[in-house]
Amino acid sequence: MQKVPSDNRAWLWGRDLHHVLVRSFAGIYPGELAQVPGGYGSSIPGATRLMSWRAWLVYLGLIGLGLMAIALAIQGSWFLAAGGISTAIILGVVLALRAARVEQRNALAEQVKALEKVEKQIAGIEKEGALQREVLEGKLWGLPIPLPAMNQGKRAGYLSAVVIVKDEGPYLQEWLEFHRLVGVQHVYLYDNGSFDGTEQLLSDFIRSGYVTRIPWSSFVRDGSPQKLAYAHALSNFGLAWRWMTLIDADEFLFPTESDNLPSVLTRFEHLPALAVYWRTFGFSGHEKRPSGLVIENFTMRAPFPPEPGVKRYLLKFKSIVDPSKVSAVVSPHMVKLENGLIGACTENGILVPSDDEHRERVSNGHLRINHYYTKSKEELEQKLSRGSGAGIPLSKKRSIAAKRAALVEMDLIEDKSIQRFLPKLRRRIVLYPAGEQFDGTTPEARTSLTESGTH
Repeated sequence: MQKVPSDNRAWLWGRDLHHVLVRSFAGIYPGELAQVPGGYGSSIPGATRLMSWRAWLVYLGLIGLGLMAIALAIQGSWFLAAGGISTAIILGVVLALRAARVEQRNALAEQVKALEKVEKQIAGIEKEGALQREVLEGKLWGLPIPLPAMNQGKRAGYLSAVVIVKDEGPYLQEWLEFHRLVGVQHVYLYDNGSFDGTEQLLSDFIRSGYVTRIPWSSFVRDGSPQKLAYAHALSNFGLAWRWMTLIDADEFLFPTESDNLPSVLTRFEHLPALAVYWRTFGFSGHEKRPSGLVIENFTMRAPFPPEPGVKRYLLKFKSIVDPSKVSAVVSPHMVKLENGLIGACTENGILVPSDDEHRERVSNGHLRINHYYTKSKEELEQKLSRGSGAGIPLSKKRSIAAKRAALVEMDLIEDKSIQRFLPKLRRRIVLYPAGEQFDGTTPEARTSLTESGTH
């Protein structure tokens, strides 16, 4: 090991002592800073701190006091020299301790700053992640949900309906009995977290085998429990049916001339999916929910086909599909077919997407959907408060609802065509009131049993 000359060692000790003092005084006065000249702290970590002019004054004063003590010692004033040296040592120790405490506080402050910096970085990452998640969810909302391939074997049933509901209890009996009346053989009802006793109300329909209730509270954040429900129904129950209709609880599907839907659908078995257009009904003068049936109380609707300027909100359809021909669910209104095309066919065989606005393509001579979008003003507000099964944000849903309601109310015509089913529907509701089990008999047979006193 190379030896350092004695004169160099003395210089190094002096330099290190100087650095210690610099480090001490630098911590005492953190304000009014002046940069320590270059070269300091090369052998002592942390010695390159900033010093204030007051620290330099104290430091130079100590050096002067030490030199004075040495001079007094040379002159023989040992008592004064010892006092000066003791004072310098005590003052140096006090200053060093205080510097150490301040340095510890500064180190803690640096750690806090470092933690704050890390927290800001984490917050930035979380914010960026939230934005990316929002973008991803938006993309997921618009993406089709693919379905597994299905065998085109023999189907046990002809027509079933798929519907998703949330707190629709007051309307379910009418809706279910109406669609049973027009030939829907089974309903797959997806319950999106109802709290209004829907499950109890459905108990008799379930026991009779007419309804399959699937609990369907929202479980992913892609924003479309309705689309997922349709995909689930097609994938799990589609093989049993020749046709499945994908509709809402405020939509009433019916034939315009025939007494039942199957007799009409047999004419369109060459089509993979059938588009049935809305007739959109408004408030019909009702501020609050009236007593009686929906199809009885709401009779005023917008003209059809809609005029230019309102087609975006009113020219919509729902689909009746052959489950074996569907490869994906694109939206609550349309599907992707096995040939890759998206949409459904009009009654004259033209394939149209849901957002098609060509009035000349619309054809609904045999099938219709009455869309009771608003019902009364009170019921519209209740409907909006339940949220959207399609995953639309509430603010956007309110905006769409206000626009659609205004467009419907702008020009109204009276339409009571669905009321030809009223007499039989009333009899069904009287014969099978909520809470009474439906035993599978027809209204006529039930009436005969009642009149004979055997039931």
